[in-house]
Amino acid sequence: MVGQNYDWGFGDGFAIVNQRGLSKTAAVLDVPAGWTARYGSVTFNQYGREFPISGMNEAGLVVATMWLEATQYPSPDSRPAVNSLQWIQYQLDNAASVDEVIVNIERIRISPVDPAPLHYLVADRHGQCAVIEFIEGQAVWRAGPNLPAWVLTNSTYDDCLAHLKQYAGFGGTGAVSPSQSSLGRFAWAADRLRRYRAQEPERAIEFAFRTLAEIAQDGGRAGTQWTVVYDIAARRIHFHTRGRPQVRTIELGELNFACGQPVRALNLAAAAAGDATVLFVEYTKDMNRKLIGDACRETPFLKCAPPVLVEMMAAYPETAICEDKLK
Repeated sequence: MVGQNYDWGFGDGFAIVNQRGLSKTAAVLDVPAGWTARYGSVTFNQYGREFPISGMNEAGLVVATMWLEATQYPSPDSRPAVNSLQWIQYQLDNAASVDEVIVNIERIRISPVDPAPLHYLVADRHGQCAVIEFIEGQAVWRAGPNLPAWVLTNSTYDDCLAHLKQYAGFGGTGAVSPSQSSLGRFAWAADRLRRYRAQEPERAIEFAFRTLAEIAQDGGRAGTQWTVVYDIAARRIHFHTRGRPQVRTIELGELNFACGQPVRALNLAAAAAGDATVLFVEYTKDMNRKLIGDACRETPFLKCAPPVLVEMMAAYPETAICEDKLK
């Protein structure tokens, strides 16, 4: 299981079915990366199709992002580039495991002009997990024994580990308590996970939702908008939103990821509980345009985005072509 709270100033968004076999060129002014998707995926998108916040592919890889002020992306070099959200789509399109994501770190880079400083948590169906950050222009990743707590918040992983050492069970004697701070939320989630492994027989999905509720942001401009639990083994995604607190489920096994058919999307504000797989509708450019335009207006550092840029980003997915049509 991988659980994520998406804490942001607004909650508009879509779950999107991304097709395998699409050939793409990255949306950057830098030297763009090009690739053909090996795997289909379902992603949660707020800034348009192809630019997800998190997602899971049909091979059982999950990639999720969080804000990190300390992020500094690499300077331009010989590698092709993507932007910080399309980095998620690139990994879901190309990788089936954490190991493959780590290899891909050396193949592409994130454009240094990207306005969103992010870091990433990655997990796969083999039970592997990694945290990937960009510190002082260098990719820094932790996995295996170097990742003692499989948790990520809005501080660097090194700072989180240093904070964690003061608590019982992690080398110290202090008692963990719920907190709204990034370091406090990290400690609470890490302690919950440690105790679950040791003594709690709860079902994992229930445990994930309960833990995410305990560390959810409580409002203001950084409230928890979406809560998502990826059940990798079962190929299911469970989620609820601030506006729709009923848990909904997406069954990846019931989706068609083949290239060439209409792309499907699900408005996260749809009023339903239970199986949401049947609620996906045909994606349209107008749908994407509205989502991106609303997101730009709600995001302080994107408010000045000109309409022509919004139109370009809305049309960008149409530049992807099924590989079969290129032969």
